[in-house]
Amino acid sequence: MEENNTPFNIRKYWYLLRSASMKELRIKQFLQERRDAGDDVEVYIPEFTRTEERATTRVVSKQVLSHDRSQVFIQKQTYDGPKRTVTVNRPFLQGYVLVHATFDYLKSLSIFNDWCYAIVRATKTELPINVCRYVTVPDSQVKQFKRMIELYRQEGATSLSLHSGLVEGDTVRIVAGPFAGFEGTLQTSQGKEGGRVVVKLTHGMFYDTLTIPMDNLEVLSFSKHSYHVYKKFNAYNERILRCMENIYAHGAPTEEDLAQCIAFIRRYSNLQLDTENGRARHMGYMLLTHVALNMTDEVKSSVEACRNQLTVVRTDLSRAFLNICLFIAVNDAQSLKAAEEIAAKWDPAQEAKFKDKKYRDIINTIDRFKAIVR
Repeated sequence: MEENNTPFNIRKYWYLLRSASMKELRIKQFLQERRDAGDDVEVYIPEFTRTEERATTRVVSKQVLSHDRSQVFIQKQTYDGPKRTVTVNRPFLQGYVLVHATFDYLKSLSIFNDWCYAIVRATKTELPINVCRYVTVPDSQVKQFKRMIELYRQEGATSLSLHSGLVEGDTVRIVAGPFAGFEGTLQTSQGKEGGRVVVKLTHGMFYDTLTIPMDNLEVLSFSKHSYHVYKKFNAYNERILRCMENIYAHGAPTEEDLAQCIAFIRRYSNLQLDTENGRARHMGYMLLTHVALNMTDEVKSSVEACRNQLTVVRTDLSRAFLNICLFIAVNDAQSLKAAEEIAAKWDPAQEAKFKDKKYRDIINTIDRFKAIVR
C-alpha cells in the first residue's frame, strides 16, 4: 500500500524509451557508468558481437612548390591498404532502450531528450501528467522479453523489431518448445510449417516470436476477423463422428483417429468462445474426444457440462447437437429422444430454412448412430 501512495515521479518503473540513431550502446555505457557511481538505475540494451572486414587506408602528406616556386602547398594522397578483421558490438534492439529508474531521475540526465526520450501515450482528456501517460513495462513482461532475446540469440538472429500494429488473429498460448509459456496473437499468415506469435510488451508495443510449429500452439480464443483456424475447428465434426463409428463398429479408434483427437485436445482444450452456441459445439466435441481417448474422469465432467449447457442454449440446433453427443457418448436414450423430438419439427416443406445443410446434418447424424449405438 505504501508503494501505491508514492508519487509517480519518484517511483521506479521500467521505461521504454526511444533512442537516437546509433546511440543505443552509448546510452548503455553512460547509464552503466552512472550505476557504478552509485546511481539507482538499471539499463537493458541487449547487444551482439560480430566480425566485420574494414579497409585500411594510409594518408601521405607532402609539400609541393608552385610553378614559380613562390608558394608551398600541402598535397595529401590516400593509399588503400590490406583489409583487416575487427570485432564490433551492435544493439540487438535498434531504436529502443529499457531503463529502470524514476521519471525524475530520467529528466535529470544530460542525455534525456538529446539521446533518448520517453514515449508518450495519446490521451483524449487534458489530465495532469502522470505515469500512465508514459509507456512503462511490467516487471513480468521485462523478464519474458529478456528470455525472448536469449531465444533469438540461440537461433542465430541478430535483431528483433518492436511494432505498434497488432496483427489480427487468434489468441494462442505456446505449450511446447523453447517458447513454451508465451501468450500472444497468432499471425493470420501462418502456413503448414507454423507461424509467428505477436507478443505484447507494453501499451501499444509488440514483438514477434520466431516461427512456432502448429502442434506447439493452443488456441485460447478465435479472432473476430479471422476464420482460418475456426474452419479447422468445425472440420473436426466429421472426424470425431467417424472416430466414434470406428469405436462402435471395431471396438477401438484407428491410429489416425487417435492422432486427430490428441491434436484437438492439445489445441482447443482451453478455448473460450463468446456465444452459447459456440460453447455448446466445443463442449460436444470435448465430450466425444474424451470418450475416444478413454479419459473416464473427463467424460464424467464433460457429460455434466453438456447437460448444464442444455439449460442455457437458445437454439434448437445446439440443443439437438448436444443431445446427439450425449447419446453417442454414453448411450443416453433420453438424449436421443430429445434430439428426435427437435428434429421432427424441421419440415422442409413448411420453412425453406430447414433445407439448410446444418439441419440435414443433424438428422443424418441421428439416423447414422441409431443403428450402431448399443
